[in-house]
Amino acid sequence: MANEKKSGGAIFVITLMLTAVILVPIALFVIDARSVRSGVEFSPDDFTSRRFKYSSFPIFGSNSRGIKYFDNTATAAKILIADGWVKPVSSTPKVWHLVSENNTDNNGRLPAACDARFLTSYFDRTNNESQFIVIQWSEKHPKMAKAFWPLIAELARNEMYLAIPELFDFAMKYQGTDASTFNDLFKSRVADAYVELGKIDQHNDRHDRAIFRFKRAIEIDDNNAEARNAMQGSIGKVNSTDETVSGSESP
Repeated sequence: MANEKKSGGAIFVITLMLTAVILVPIALFVIDARSVRSGVEFSPDDFTSRRFKYSSFPIFGSNSRGIKYFDNTATAAKILIADGWVKPVSSTPKVWHLVSENNTDNNGRLPAACDARFLTSYFDRTNNESQFIVIQWSEKHPKMAKAFWPLIAELARNEMYLAIPELFDFAMKYQGTDASTFNDLFKSRVADAYVELGKIDQHNDRHDRAIFRFKRAIEIDDNNAEARNAMQGSIGKVNSTDETVSGSESP
């Protein structure tokens, strides 16, 4: 009887060990697979893109391996830089904005921070002849492109990606041939985009940034009366706050 108990106990231990040997690697593989984070970032500084990948433990939220980067710059973006349509700028550190990330919600939607996709999505679009649409348009309308791309780059550098699709739609569908008329209409739309975001900043009491946006709108389109009126409201708020602070410090 004692030998049977020992034999049964040994079989139990062996079975437990075999189960652990099989299940532990599977569990670790599943945890590692679920912990991988990857995505794409875009730099408005020079229109480069990079893919990133790293691993973190979802339970602890800590990195288990360092972030790895791989160049992912779109061919059309390289051409825009090489042909001088977009002038690169330098910043330290280099600015990166999120394009995509595998951390989506239950409906498969990307995080709100992935706004750069509203620009980078245009770099991959081609026509029936496999030509990049943005490059073909720029070469066909050089005088328009000369006004278009610097302001698009500026909007990206100011993280105003949400305004870009409407501006692309306007440019690509524009039927006129006079570049001067196009440039005036396009600049007016860019100024309006600054005003709209400035008003949002103003509503949220971010008056310094609102003033910057209103000023830029006026610089782009001197006839934008809405920007002038809105800016005075934010200037008044800033001056009022300064006076209140100054008064509270006086004896």
